[in-house]
Amino acid sequence: SSGINAEWPLRPGNLEKQRHENYKDELDSFNRESDKLQDKRKELNHEVDNLKRTLVKQLNLTTAERKRIESSLSDERQLVLDLVEFRAALQEITRITSLKTIERDNKAREYLKAEMRFHKAREDMKAKQHAIEDAAKKTAEMQTRLREFAKMYNVIKNERNKCVNLIQTSTQRAGEMREKIKILHNEIEILQQSANNKKEKVPTATLR
Repeated sequence: SSGINAEWPLRPGNLEKQRHENYKDELDSFNRESDKLQDKRKELNHEVDNLKRTLVKQLNLTTAERKRIESSLSDERQLVLDLVEFRAALQEITRITSLKTIERDNKAREYLKAEMRFHKAREDMKAKQHAIEDAAKKTAEMQTRLREFAKMYNVIKNERNKCVNLIQTSTQRAGEMREKIKILHNEIEILQQSANNKKEKVPTATLR
């Protein structure tokens, strides 16, 4: 998938594989160039040896032969110098490539760490957001319950006040009734006493 392909250069295993392939390519190129220079040097050495053998046989050298020998020796020296410079340049390139590869690997690891931190921070933020939403939901539910409780409390308080008023009214009426009953009881006792007195007087009047 595109996500996998995008992450491929960042994987340590792939980085190591690519680095080894780069080193291998550089080494192969160096070996080919070195082989070419060695072959050229062998040809020149062989040619110089032949010329030396010829010189041994010929005591008198012509001008052209001397120039040819001098040119061959000069070419050989230049090839040796070129080989030394090529090797030095290749070593420098290899060193710089190694440093760049290490730097690239370090940056890749830092990127991976930063990406992991980013994902973790995003997940933490999501978790905190969910926690905030849950807390807000619970707070709203609690406020709804508190409002309902306040309504029930007011209803119960009003009912209680009504009951208290009824009790007070009933107590007051009961007291009044007790007073009335006491008064009636006293009146009944008076009436009974009066009736008894009259009964006692009636026979006396009759006898007279």
